[in-house]
Amino acid sequence: MKISNYSDKGKISFDIVDGDIKFANMLRRYLMGGVPVYAIDKITVYENSTSFFDEYIAHRIGMVPLTTPEADLDPEGIGFYLDFAGPGTIYSKDIKTNSEAVKIAIEDIPIIRLLEGQILRIECKVKKDIGRTHAKFQGGIASYSVDDKGTIHFWAENLHQMETIELMKRAIKRMDADVKELEEKIKEGISK
Repeated sequence: MKISNYSDKGKISFDIVDGDIKFANMLRRYLMGGVPVYAIDKITVYENSTSFFDEYIAHRIGMVPLTTPEADLDPEGIGFYLDFAGPGTIYSKDIKTNSEAVKIAIEDIPIIRLLEGQILRIECKVKKDIGRTHAKFQGGIASYSVDDKGTIHFWAENLHQMETIELMKRAIKRMDADVKELEEKIKEGISK
């Protein structure tokens, strides 16, 4: 594996020479849907005098990426809240947290615009899950192509929960654990 480009924007490109396309596809799938990340999952609405349904607001807020440290934290202890009165635009930075480790990853995402006298007060709970469950738990995107010589050109990009290199490390760690678990299950099945 040879890294050809790594940018501060979170994109990485590398070539896999004499590699297996099955490995590249497995890595792509784990990068996109197999690395657990935190996302806002449940929202309690205390006051909503906007013209938007609670479910619409919950979906918008749920899609805001949260930082995901390597340490496994108890989601019950992580809370987010929003208390905003119009007029003005609610941005992701307006959603406050009680956690130093899990917080809003991008602060300038517009959520909704409130008019004079409109109020939105909510409390949010997080969950840690994988992208195969829902897009809000997706840690990155990845793709690859194969040239005439059989070299696999791979690229990946994070979705701001963690650095791309960290995303790749966690994806490979999960792949390894799942392959070992499968190997054990096969051995158990053969011995029966």
